Amino acid sequence: MLSLNSCHKGFSDENYQPDPHPNDTIVDYISRSRASVQGFVLDENNLPVAGVQVWADNNATTTDQYGFYQFNNVLLPTSGSAIRVSRTGYYNASRGFSLTDNGFVEVKLMKRTVTGTISAGTGGSVTTADGARVELPAQGVVVAATGVAYTGTVAVSAKWINPSADPGLMAAMPGDARGLNKDNKLRFTSSLGMLVVELHGDADQLLQIASGKEATITIPIISSLQSRAPANVSLWSLDEKNGFWKEEFTATKTGNSYTGKVSHFSFWEAATGLPVVMLRARVVNTAAQPLVNTPVIVTPTGVPWMAGYGRFGYTDAAGYINAVVPASSNLVLDVATRCATSLYSIPVTTTTADVDLGDIQGNQGQGAVTLQGTVVNCANNPVTDGYIQFYDGGFNHRIPIYNGSFSFSGTACVNTTTSYVVVDRTTSRQSQPQTITLTGQHNLGTLSACAVSSIATLTYEIDGVSYTASEPSLQPAGYLLTPTSSDWTQILIHGISPDRDFSFQFNGGTAIGSAHYITEVFCKGFAGKGFAGERAIVTVPLSINITEYGNVGGFISGSFSGQMFDFVSGVPYNVNCQFRVRRNN
Repeated sequence: MLSLNSCHKGFSDENYQPDPHPNDTIVDYISRSRASVQGFVLDENNLPVAGVQVWADNNATTTDQYGFYQFNNVLLPTSGSAIRVSRTGYYNASRGFSLTDNGFVEVKLMKRTVTGTISAGTGGSVTTADGARVELPAQGVVVAATGVAYTGTVAVSAKWINPSADPGLMAAMPGDARGLNKDNKLRFTSSLGMLVVELHGDADQLLQIASGKEATITIPIISSLQSRAPANVSLWSLDEKNGFWKEEFTATKTGNSYTGKVSHFSFWEAATGLPVVMLRARVVNTAAQPLVNTPVIVTPTGVPWMAGYGRFGYTDAAGYINAVVPASSNLVLDVATRCATSLYSIPVTTTTADVDLGDIQGNQGQGAVTLQGTVVNCANNPVTDGYIQFYDGGFNHRIPIYNGSFSFSGTACVNTTTSYVVVDRTTSRQSQPQTITLTGQHNLGTLSACAVSSIATLTYEIDGVSYTASEPSLQPAGYLLTPTSSDWTQILIHGISPDRDFSFQFNGGTAIGSAHYITEVFCKGFAGKGFAGERAIVTVPLSINITEYGNVGGFISGSFSGQMFDFVSGVPYNVNCQFRVRRNN
C-alpha cells in the first residue's frame, strides 16, 4: 500500500525542503508553490488519448498526438495536487502527486458502461456482476449542473475497482492513498474496496444526489483481505481536484462487503486511516545513473501487490521518489516495470519518523534499459530544441535532446518492441518512425530529424467557407480500424471545438492512389450552414486520393472533393478536404 510521488530535487540536496505537512498537521490548500509535471494519458487498451483536456489544479492543457501532456513551472497547492482528465464515455480520472521540479504522472482511463437504470421518481437499485450495489432514494436525484430536480430515468454506471484481477489498473487507480480524516489531518488510506459511480439522465446529462438525500452503496471486499476486514470502516470520497481522499461516512461489514450511506457520487473507498511517515529515496541503476519515470511499488510485508490496493508511483526526472506510507510498519519496496513485474525489492521498516533511504540500487536484470545517441537537423547541425518520442509497446517516454544529445535510464518489460521518432521543434521536422526491441543498453548513434514535417493539418471547405485544424493546438489523426476491419481508415480531429468537429472514413486499406471512397462526412459545422443535420452523405461513393500512408507515428495524406447532401434535409452543398494527419495505430 503506497502513495508514491516524485520529490523535490535531492533528499540530501541543500535545496530540499521537508514535507510541509508532517503526520498530524492540518493540510493547507491555500499555499502555492511552483512545480512541473508531465506524463501520458492512455485508454483501456494502453493506446494514447490525443486531444483531451488535462488539469493540474486550475491549470489546463491538452494532450498531443502521443497522449503527452506537460505543465511547466505552474502554481500548484504546496500540499499536493492531482492530474485530472475527463473524456466522453469514460469515468473521470484523478491521480494525485506531490510537487516536484520535474515530476511524472501517467493516467489510464477506465471505460464507463451503464450497469442498469432506475426511475428517479420511485428510486431503486442496480447491482454489478461483481456484487457492488447502488441504491437511490425516491425523488432524490438532481441535474448536477443546475440542482434542478430530475424525474426521468437514471442510467447508473458503477464499477468495482479490483486491481487484484488486473495489474494494468495500477495507473487507473484514483488518488494516491493520501487522505484527510474528519479533523483534516493527513492519513494513509488502507483500502479494503473501491467503487466509482456516475449517474446520467435521458439526455446524457450528469446527475447527482439531491441535497438532504442519501444513497446506499455496497462495496465488495477483495478476497485476500476478507479475513482481516474489520466490522466497521470509514467511507472516503475522492476530492478529484487535489487527489486527496476525504473521510465522510461509516460502512458496516455484511458478509464479504461493506454497506453505507453517501450523499454524492464520485469515487468511494472503504478504508481505515493510518498515521503516516514520508519515505524518501533516489532509485539508481548499477552504474549509479538515476532511473527516470520508473514504477516503484510499496506493500506491507507478506501482502501481494494487488491485495489491499497496493499503491504505486513513478520516479521523477532525477530518479527521486517521495512516498506517503504507513508509520510503524514492515514494508517491501519494489522497483518494477510497467507490466507489473518486479525487478528487485528491498525491505523497509518505518517507525514514527520520516525515512530517507538515500540511493537505492539493485540488479534490474533484463528489465534495465539505457538509451543514448545524438541528433542532427537538416543542416547536419546538433538539434538544440527537440525530443525523441517512444510511443507504443507500453514504453511511453519523451526524452529531451540537450545540445544534440539524449540519454535515458529506466526499466521496460522484457524484450519490448517499441517505435520512436525524433523531432526538431525549431524546424518542425522529424525522422521517419523507427522500431527497436529493448534488450538492455542501446547506443542509437547519430539520428537525423529531417525526413518529413512534424506538423499534421486538416483543411475542409463547405460551400467556400474553409476551416483549418493544425498541430499543436489541435491533433488531426488517422486510425486504421482494426481488429473489426483492416480495410477502413477513420480520419478525425482531436480537441476541436464542439461546433466544428470533422470526421470521415475511407476504404481501401493502406494503398496509395485513388482506389478509395467515402460515403459520408460528420461535421457539426454543417448545421451552421443552415442545414438541419450534422451528417452529409453522397448518392454515389465519392473518390478519395491517398498520396501517403505511413507507419504508426508517420502520416496519412490525401484529398477529396465533390457534392454531398444533408442527411436530414437533402439540401446539396459542395465540400472539399485536404489532410496530412498522424497515423495513431
